[in-house]
Amino acid sequence: MPSIRDIADPLRRDEALQEVRQVSGVEERVLRQVLERRLAATGPGRAGDSQGRITADSVLASPDALPIHDILRAITPVESELLRLLLLVPDLQLRVVDELGPDQLPSTVARELFRAIVVQRAPDDQGIHPPFDGAALLAALDDETAALARALYAKSGPDPRTLGEHQLEYEVSRLLLELEDDQLRERSDYNEAAQGEAERAGDAEAIARLMNERKQINEARRSLDRRRDQTRLLTSPRR
Repeated sequence: MPSIRDIADPLRRDEALQEVRQVSGVEERVLRQVLERRLAATGPGRAGDSQGRITADSVLASPDALPIHDILRAITPVESELLRLLLLVPDLQLRVVDELGPDQLPSTVARELFRAIVVQRAPDDQGIHPPFDGAALLAALDDETAALARALYAKSGPDPRTLGEHQLEYEVSRLLLELEDDQLRERSDYNEAAQGEAERAGDAEAIARLMNERKQINEARRSLDRRRDQTRLLTSPRR
């Protein structure tokens, strides 16, 4: 931003701003606000001191820069944790892609972001997975999905990059199980409502079918609980 501020020609300054927007993924409105503040303080074509160096962190820290909490309301807490983990620790992406399909995420915008990660990491003809490129991912996303990705990057909280391999494995397993738990809860609620309607309508065939589905849901729940206990045992600290 200090370099752009020092460009006297408004047209060239605008072109440079557009290039920064494309590379950084930061909204043009935010970049213009920062630039206008610097221009008002020093004027174009004048070199500033070290205080004029605006970092990406300082832009995101601006109250108007990114409505993180509003954006993250569009997805579930589990989706938020999982996608943030995948963005910050790309080494986990292929492990999750092998176990989770994009359509298994409940929120539309979360599915779009995960699908974009899957596409970027897809193997080539030789079966080699390309490395993760966060900037290229942001550039390929639509505005809503890109805003979600930026909000996840900027979200406060413990940095998963500081965790050890054992802890990361536990987090991935826990979050995948939580997603499955949410899906089972939705199936259970739907089944319960459908049974009530079938009973009021006296539809014996539908009641029998829904009762059988209820048994399958209960078995899936028991399987989930067993796997959750097994995950805790396998990932608990060894003494």
